Amino acid sequence: MLTNIEVPFLVPKWALFLLAQLLALMKLAYPPSMSVYNTEKLLDEYDYVIVGGGSAGCLLANRLTANPRVTVLLLEAGGLEDASTDVPLFALLHFNGRHDWAYQTEPQKHSCQSMKDKDRKTDGISRGMTDKAPSNCYGYFVQGSPWPRGKVLGGSSVLNFMMYVRGNKRDFDSWAHDYGAQGWSYEEVLPYFKSVETFHVDAFADNGYHGHTGELPISYPNTQTILSEVFLEAGKELGYNYVDYNGPTQTGKCTLKSDSRHRTLIPVVADLPVGEGLQDHLYVGGIAATMRKNAELNLNTISIVTTYAFGAKGPLAVPAGIEAVAFVSTPYVNASLDFPDVEIVLMSISPSSSEGERYLLDSGLTKEVSS
Repeated sequence: MLTNIEVPFLVPKWALFLLAQLLALMKLAYPPSMSVYNTEKLLDEYDYVIVGGGSAGCLLANRLTANPRVTVLLLEAGGLEDASTDVPLFALLHFNGRHDWAYQTEPQKHSCQSMKDKDRKTDGISRGMTDKAPSNCYGYFVQGSPWPRGKVLGGSSVLNFMMYVRGNKRDFDSWAHDYGAQGWSYEEVLPYFKSVETFHVDAFADNGYHGHTGELPISYPNTQTILSEVFLEAGKELGYNYVDYNGPTQTGKCTLKSDSRHRTLIPVVADLPVGEGLQDHLYVGGIAATMRKNAELNLNTISIVTTYAFGAKGPLAVPAGIEAVAFVSTPYVNASLDFPDVEIVLMSISPSSSEGERYLLDSGLTKEVSS
């Protein structure tokens, strides 16, 4: 068993990736029901047909099939997850991969002016691209930005950073009160949020906003660097409270929740491309801070692979290297409304490391902006 073996050089990410996948397959192998599917024996009729096996589609199928007499056909354009998608730290590795639709926004004259230009050479192009690469490849953008979307059973939840954020109370209340969406106020949907989760954060377990018998386990990462502590302390000095952002108030700072991905346990039965009218929040990456000493996640030992494979612990269990989150209100909104307009995430990975360079490349920002 490989434990606590120090490597005197930076282990290539691809080597860690392959080793982690191999160990995961050996130790955390999929049960037989997850490996082989019979897609020939389909029913002539189904009680429900769900188009799209993303987060919502899978959850809906799961709830409907709780009744054994109900038949459900779930249609998904992509395939199944693999063992590598279960490793939280590798979230960025799946962007522009086989599980990603790899969309790009339409070029616009006055937008995305800090994104890479296909007509200008850029340093460190990922995946062996050249300056002749097509403009719709990650790493090359013409006044547009990348838009990763999951092409896999589980949808974009397979690609994302596992940040369990329900949404702001005022959004739900606005749907119900301003737009007539009956049954969608926050108080009305809260019981459903609580029913799907098993909450493992003692500090907020009894605040009335969480469930304890659902299928979705929610917890803090079991590995943290000193950076998360400094981040939270800095927030307190600035007047922000340490809060449960899925609790009574959202504005404040909180450490990230969840440390492993969970599969849907629903087989693919047919392929059907779906998805229009995409909407998402603006995302800006590449803001780095200089530390007096090395405090990032240590990825230079083989032991991190075995620690994760045999216990889902260590740096590989930190989703995309993100340790803490802050929801804050800028001067453009009324802070007293608890309706923050900015989310800040702390990523404990050096931008000069191979992981940080990959992150900056996949964000699409030019080197002038990201550095």
